Amino acid sequence: MAYIWMLFSALSFATMGALAHALREEASWEVIALARAAVVLTLSSSIAWAFGIRLPIWGPWQLWVRSIAGSVSMMFVFFSLTRLPVSIVVTLMNLAPAWVAVIAWFWWPHARSKAVWVAIAVGLVGVFLIQQPQLAAGNRAVLAPLVASVLLAIVMLALHEAKTVDSRAVVLHFSVIAFATSLTVFLYSSARGPLLFTNQGTAIAMLVATGVAATLGQLFLTMAFASGPPAKVSVVGLTQVGFAMFYDVGIGGHGLSWLSALGIVLVVAPTAWLLYSERQRLVQT
Repeated sequence: MAYIWMLFSALSFATMGALAHALREEASWEVIALARAAVVLTLSSSIAWAFGIRLPIWGPWQLWVRSIAGSVSMMFVFFSLTRLPVSIVVTLMNLAPAWVAVIAWFWWPHARSKAVWVAIAVGLVGVFLIQQPQLAAGNRAVLAPLVASVLLAIVMLALHEAKTVDSRAVVLHFSVIAFATSLTVFLYSSARGPLLFTNQGTAIAMLVATGVAATLGQLFLTMAFASGPPAKVSVVGLTQVGFAMFYDVGIGGHGLSWLSALGIVLVVAPTAWLLYSERQRLVQT
C-alpha cells in the first residue's frame, strides 16, 4: 500500500499546485499561502487535539530547523506557482534529493560516491534548459523553486535527525510556524500596497481546496513513508511531475518547449537514479 499512498500524495500536491496556479488571477500569492497555512493549521490542530498531541515548543533544535526551512520554502513555492507552470515548479522542487546527496557528501564521508556528482551535473544541465526560456523572457521567478528545493533538502535532513518526535507533533509544529510566517509576509506585503483578492465564492472555495489538498498530500506522504522503504517510495513520488504536466498541458493549456521538456527529463532521471542507488545501498548493508 505504500506506493499507492505515495501516488495519492503526489496527486494531492500536484492538485494543490494546479489550484494555486489557477488562482493567480484571483488572489496574490501571499493570500494563497496564508489561506493554505490557515486550513492546514486548523486541520492539524484538530487532529492533534483529538489524539491528545501537545505542541513540542521545547522540542529538539532539528524540529525548529525543519519548520522554519519548510515555511520559508513554502513562501518561495507559492510565489513561483503564480508565475510559472506547475510542472516546472514541481520539477525544480524535485532537485531536493540531489541537494541532500551533496550535503551528505560533506556531512557523512562514508556515504561518498563519485557517481553522485555525475547525477548532479546532469541535473544542473536540466535546470539550465528549464530556466533558459524563462530567464530569456525576463521571468526571474524560475529561481524561486530552485531556492525552495535547497530549503526542502534541509527539511529532509532535519526530519531524519528528529525522527524520534511523533509525526503528528512534527506536522502541528510546522503548521504553527508556517501560519506565523505566512501571516507575517501577508501583513508586510499588505502594508506596502493592496493585495489582489477576488471575494467570490469560487475563489474562496479554491483557496480552501488548496489547503485541503496540501493536508491530504502530507497525510498520504506520512502514511507512505511509515509503511514502505523510503528510497523506493521517494522514486514513486516523482510521479508528481507527471501529474503536474497533465494539469499544465491537458487542463491549463500550457505548452512546453522541447528544451523545457528535455530539461525536465534531465532533472527527474538522475534524481530517480540517486534514490534507486540509495535503495541498493540499504539492501546491501
